[in-house]
Amino acid sequence: MSKILLLGDRSKARYHSLDEIDPLINVLEKYYEIVVSEDYSEITKDSLEGIDLILNYIDNWQDLGNEKAEGVLCDYLLEGGRILTIHSGIILTSATRLLALHGASFNGHAEYDLLTFKRLDDNHYITKDMDSFSVYDEPYEFEFMSNRKVEIIMEFELNGKTYPAAWTVDEGSGKLVYLAFGHDRKTFVEKPVQEIIKRSIDWLLQ
Repeated sequence: MSKILLLGDRSKARYHSLDEIDPLINVLEKYYEIVVSEDYSEITKDSLEGIDLILNYIDNWQDLGNEKAEGVLCDYLLEGGRILTIHSGIILTSATRLLALHGASFNGHAEYDLLTFKRLDDNHYITKDMDSFSVYDEPYEFEFMSNRKVEIIMEFELNGKTYPAAWTVDEGSGKLVYLAFGHDRKTFVEKPVQEIIKRSIDWLLQ
């Protein structure tokens, strides 16, 4: 059984507590061994031994992240690791190197609203045969880095406009997937969301 390290915050969360993702963890535990940690500031290379994938739902890097932890996570990815970042995990204040490995930066969001998610790639493992679905969430917007190559595989629609919602990145010998949804448990209880996350994990672990 593959071992996943979930990084995030509970008592020290700013906006997105690990409590929100608990419904998803209850599903994923049927397929993977899940280890949950709030101590990402203390992460070391040795502590990642035996970890097949990092699930990044970090919410308070601004206060708790540090340069040493950033270096460990960057090295993990570049040396063949797998990272799935969800929603606020991309808000990596001051972690410019780790942020660059995501290929884009968070650029704000409009009000919580009903968003419709659609696939852009009919053949990608994560999105193949995926039907469009709608969930209430925060409509994150991003600024993509011109010197980074990403493959956008999903978008969401709001008020007649479309925005990137999911992409993949190859970095070194590692792989990363970013998924923009995930504000609260109302998102994580949705079956299409659970399926996309599981597919993302399985694709990363291939």
